[in-house]
Amino acid sequence: MDLGAFLEPGLYLVYCQTVTKMFRPWGHVLSRPNRRLTWLGQNAPDAPWMRLRLEIPGFKLEPDGALSALAGEKASVHLLGPIRCYCFWSAKEVYICKFDSLTRVF
Repeated sequence: MDLGAFLEPGLYLVYCQTVTKMFRPWGHVLSRPNRRLTWLGQNAPDAPWMRLRLEIPGFKLEPDGALSALAGEKASVHLLGPIRCYCFWSAKEVYICKFDSLTRVF
């Protein structure tokens, strides 16, 4: 699934699942035209993989998992993936994460 196709340019809040199975705010994903998504975290990943929840405004999640456009709605998409690498960006005080792949979890 190409998330960039569903995201307008801008920053979107990303939640990370903790050990206690609760999602907490983790950072943002930056969407830019014709560029890969950039994942910006408030803290360093504490595991070799992450489970993320991204809320996409203007879309509705269908029973079969498809996304359809619907104004006023917010679709929650859950992603799981191994972290390839991350680095601290001191200018913005965030961690930039790169994933080997992100799989959508239903």
